[in-house]
Amino acid sequence: VEKLDITFQKIANKYYQYLEKGKEEGYFLPNNDYGTIASMLVELNKSENNKQILIFTFLRGLCTDKGIKAIDEVTLESLRNKIYNYN
Repeated sequence: VEKLDITFQKIANKYYQYLEKGKEEGYFLPNNDYGTIASMLVELNKSENNKQILIFTFLRGLCTDKGIKAIDEVTLESLRNKIYNYN
């Protein structure tokens, strides 16, 4: 259990660093608790079904207009259609 906790914290810390950098560069909204969000991303990555859709949808909700544009530029059209039309 301790090893799993350490691994979880390492992954969550990497996500936190990514999110904070994105916030500083204007891709993510500034008023979010990115420590908690990083932990949520670790849990989302455990999902077996629709993982890509869940993660991109989740991240898109944290984005500024600049961030949404960046996600749209790197996301395949077929995945974007799934994200925007997710039911």
